[in-house]
Amino acid sequence: MNEKYRALNDNAKERMLSDLKLITNDKRVLERCKQEIEILYDRGQLFLIQYLFLYREIFSKVNYRFNGFENNLLVLYVLGMSKVNPLEYNLPYEVFEESHDLTLYVEFINEIPDNFVNECNTVFCDTFILIKGRFEKEKDEELNKLLSNHYIVIPKSDYKKIGNISDYRDVEDEYLTIKLTHKQPIHSEHVSIINAFKTDFEKHIADIIEPKDFDDYVKIISMSYGRNVWNDNQDEMFINNQIDVKNIISSREDVYNYLVEHGISKKISLEIMNYVRKGRGCPDCTRFSNEWNSYKKIMKKHNCEDWFIEVCSKIKYLYGKGRAIGECLYALDESNYNNCDIISIVEE
Repeated sequence: MNEKYRALNDNAKERMLSDLKLITNDKRVLERCKQEIEILYDRGQLFLIQYLFLYREIFSKVNYRFNGFENNLLVLYVLGMSKVNPLEYNLPYEVFEESHDLTLYVEFINEIPDNFVNECNTVFCDTFILIKGRFEKEKDEELNKLLSNHYIVIPKSDYKKIGNISDYRDVEDEYLTIKLTHKQPIHSEHVSIINAFKTDFEKHIADIIEPKDFDDYVKIISMSYGRNVWNDNQDEMFINNQIDVKNIISSREDVYNYLVEHGISKKISLEIMNYVRKGRGCPDCTRFSNEWNSYKKIMKKHNCEDWFIEVCSKIKYLYGKGRAIGECLYALDESNYNNCDIISIVEE
């Protein structure tokens, strides 16, 4: 943990544990939430989650979405901050733990409240403030626009040291950052999971796979974020009837859960998952060929099927499942639509 935030996280841990006990007495749920709280604490991000929870409770019933592996955290679902239930969709928190990105990506439904940052800096000024960070001196306007919604989280003890930030790069390695975005309403007369598709690539895969249920759509969207996950890999296997839609490896969670189900330890399963998601099993990634061959021996020893090992050896980048689930849930929520008259959801 960055020591700048230790006091903030110490206070947040005690408060959040108390809040959880008021919400649920399910021992299984509480035990997992406690483990996730420890992970957030160790990463130094727990106090930010606590603030978002308090803001939603005190100021406004805003709705959040998370665009990263925060979707794997049950604690966010229990606190009412996320609509993705990791238990329902088999999203292990260990995948979040393996992520090294310490930026918190928060998406507001419809729009970011105008007073969000001001209220934060007024009510919580005794603990921290948010300062907008951007590449002010950068000539690339698109880059400036991209980073204009990033905020540096400054502890009270560092107020006077910082002053005005003119260049995000000056402090991005020293402080936590939070990125605030918003999700536009869906403009359609029909509530349909098909509205989760944003690209022709996703629609092309759907034409071939012919998705029948929620999980099928999630797989399609997950694959769209990856590289060599469908094209030049599982597309040929699917067309040749070597695999069906339920076998398709579309996300990091698919790899991890498959390995654990075949008796491989969680530690080794996470290591293999990370090799796959970074493309280190590909033939052209010769630097890691010895390590990958060792992992293949482990997989074969645990009776992992040849097609699974072949798929993993071709993937160049693999994304997470939680974001795809969030997209599908968003498309099925009537409240996220403008001028919607007809309801047509995916068959269960």
